[in-house]
Amino acid sequence: MRAVVANVKAGLAEGDDGVRCCFVMHALTKAALEREGLYDDLAKDARFVLLPRQQYVAFTRILARAICLVTDGGSNQEESFNLGLPLLLMRRVTERIEGLGENVLLAPDPLRQIEQKALRTAPLTCSGR
Repeated sequence: MRAVVANVKAGLAEGDDGVRCCFVMHALTKAALEREGLYDDLAKDARFVLLPRQQYVAFTRILARAICLVTDGGSNQEESFNLGLPLLLMRRVTERIEGLGENVLLAPDPLRQIEQKALRTAPLTCSGR
């Protein structure tokens, strides 16, 4: 988890273009971040907005303003597909087909896969955002 957070922070620092990471998390994720000593550090970082799980409409509003989504949740895969939002799905497999081969990238090893994709292609973008 520490490596993931460090890479996200490094990615945000590279652009320094005002992009922020909206981190919507389960209570278990928050507890893991606290256990690792990462939660308070993220909470103090102006580039991060830490939020608990959201009701559907509020979460959809967040997604509508996002440039991409990183998740391990299959239902988020469906919402991302419907919005045309690039998605890194942090799973080895998914039972859903929405977006596979279009806007969804399965990532059994997300950090390595992000790095390899970044070396081969331009960054993921959403038109009109």
